[in-house]
Amino acid sequence: MSQFQVLARAFFAQLFTNESATSDTQLRQAMILGLTILLPPGLFLMVAIFPEYENVTAYHPKLVDQARLRVALILVMWAMATIGYIAVFVWEGLAFERRDAMVIGPLPVNHRTVIGAKLAALGALLLGSALAINLMSALPFASVTANHLGLDAFVRDTAALLAATIGGATFVFTSLVVARTLLMLLGSPRMAARLGSLLQFLFVAGILCFVSLLPVMLTMNRDDFLAAADGSWNPGAWFLGLFEYLHGSREAGFATLARRAEIALTLSFVGSIVLSIIGVRQQMQRALAPVASAASLGRALVMRAIARVLIRRDPVARATADFILLTIARNRAQQAPVAITSAIALSFILATLAGRGDARGAGWIIPPTLDLLWMPLVLAYWMAVGLRGAFFVPSELPAAWSFRTNAPVSTRSYWLATRAAMVAVVLPPAVAITALLALFLDWRIVAGHLLVVIVLTILLVQVLTLTVSHVPFIRAYEPGHAKLRTRWPLYMLGGFLFASVPARLETRLLGVGLGAGRLLLIAFVLIALAVVLEAIGRRRAMQWSVEDPEVSASDWERLSVLDLGATMSRSPGTDVRLSTDFR
Repeated sequence: MSQFQVLARAFFAQLFTNESATSDTQLRQAMILGLTILLPPGLFLMVAIFPEYENVTAYHPKLVDQARLRVALILVMWAMATIGYIAVFVWEGLAFERRDAMVIGPLPVNHRTVIGAKLAALGALLLGSALAINLMSALPFASVTANHLGLDAFVRDTAALLAATIGGATFVFTSLVVARTLLMLLGSPRMAARLGSLLQFLFVAGILCFVSLLPVMLTMNRDDFLAAADGSWNPGAWFLGLFEYLHGSREAGFATLARRAEIALTLSFVGSIVLSIIGVRQQMQRALAPVASAASLGRALVMRAIARVLIRRDPVARATADFILLTIARNRAQQAPVAITSAIALSFILATLAGRGDARGAGWIIPPTLDLLWMPLVLAYWMAVGLRGAFFVPSELPAAWSFRTNAPVSTRSYWLATRAAMVAVVLPPAVAITALLALFLDWRIVAGHLLVVIVLTILLVQVLTLTVSHVPFIRAYEPGHAKLRTRWPLYMLGGFLFASVPARLETRLLGVGLGAGRLLLIAFVLIALAVVLEAIGRRRAMQWSVEDPEVSASDWERLSVLDLGATMSRSPGTDVRLSTDFR
């Protein structure tokens, strides 16, 4: 193969690799599974919506244009959200990085070849993903909208929808490439990693919220859409207007939106190419430059201050908490689980609020309702669950030698530090969301609920730290540890028990009034529960260790990487023996 082909294949494979994964094969399987999950919803939407569209065509022909616009809006928004979801999960591979330059720089390869290979890899990912997702919906869409109109109408509608959906997907993808490259050129790698986690959270939340917001999109009025076309800054509306324009709708509003879509797509596409060229050349020049410092962005100053207040004077616990919080602040691999679970919490919140519609009162003081009081609790629960999962994702494993060489083998300080770090990460967002409730509820209700949120969050952290027995981030990940395929009902049940049940109880108590006896009973129960969890935690804390866990012979097959050198044999009259010559 030529140099271009070798580099293009290497860059494309780089999009499907992750340093925190235990196996490239498992990672590729997980990414293929994720892409496969994105394919059926487009077809399922068609199955659910098209019967109603046929009914409109048969009995209300004057509403066909409005019905077609609503269906196209759903498909365009789905295309943009899914390609953005894919792009943020390969965030590191969207730009040419310094370590790529360090590897390729000394090789006798022309810069033009490197640039072309990188752009070819990104184009292959974009085109393959966009076609796979949008063809599943474009063909059935055109078969229904062009029904009884002939082959020309079928081809026109298919081409129009593909142009709109793939155009919108390309705009989102290239815009993310521009953002990633600008951060590499003007910012720092750590800033880029933090933005990647934020975008990952936003696009996961967008995917999860899509279903809950579907009824809202199905109520869009065509006339209102056209009236707002001149001042619209929504990229989804631009590409929806492009579809209608290519379909043959000649309203002036659609032509305006189509022009904006063409301009935006051209700017983002050209900008991504130009910045990628500049990025490759600049990273080649920076390959021998020293790595920038973390600066204040990666110091986690607020979280570390909160953790130190909780730990007080224990130097080992303070150092361990600093290690945990700095690792979370500086490594996207550890931020990803927290971003995903936070997106799940956001989807629950938006789904609940969308269900209320216009039923909420018009005044500032709104009666306390379940969907307002449970929001901080559901956010705290899912953030804590994601953080607990992140604790089992390793960062730099060689850094573990610092603990094994200088730190005590076993001490309660590790447990205290992990608990304080979890509180420092989870509690501030929950408190902030609770404070925002003051815009809708009486401040006395918010103050009381703030106390409930703080107490329940600390109790939740106490429970979750009982499931951890080592300093986070210093051990290799155990394959299959999360068991999400079998345990997700337990996570959902836990979220209901932690968020919904206390909110219902609090709402009921607010409705009947809090007597002194009830208040004392609740306080006694919470204090007793905190004392029990504290005692259990302190007892289990002595089992925490910085050493690798002992692995029995029956576990080697599960922990081996590609089964290299791991062979199990049984001789007559002997026990199981294990050969680990190459492990």
